[in-house]
Amino acid sequence: MTSAELFWFGMVSVGIIILIGGIISYYLGKESKVNPWIGFRLPSTLSSSEVWSWANKTGGFILITIGAVFLASLFIFRGTFLSNQLLLLFYGIDVVVLIVISTILLSYKVSHMAK
Repeated sequence: MTSAELFWFGMVSVGIIILIGGIISYYLGKESKVNPWIGFRLPSTLSSSEVWSWANKTGGFILITIGAVFLASLFIFRGTFLSNQLLLLFYGIDVVVLIVISTILLSYKVSHMAK
């Protein structure tokens, strides 16, 4: 296995982990009660089951979308001019930035819902 194939496999693994995390978060918000161990945990989400459910469903949907787009783009552009390691690294950076921005916006919305 070449280093490029190993790197691509690692990026696919990251996409799968993001997708699974989103699915868990989405179903956690749909069917679970507030808990301090797993899910979108902020003081405002832990204090209200309605806010907890909304935050986990929304956050899960965002992660599912990011993971699916990330994986689809990896498979679509594999073997093309966009498949070099540098662009795959940029894909990873973009995903992390999207997750961080989504988390910041989601926590802002949640903090205003709890008031």
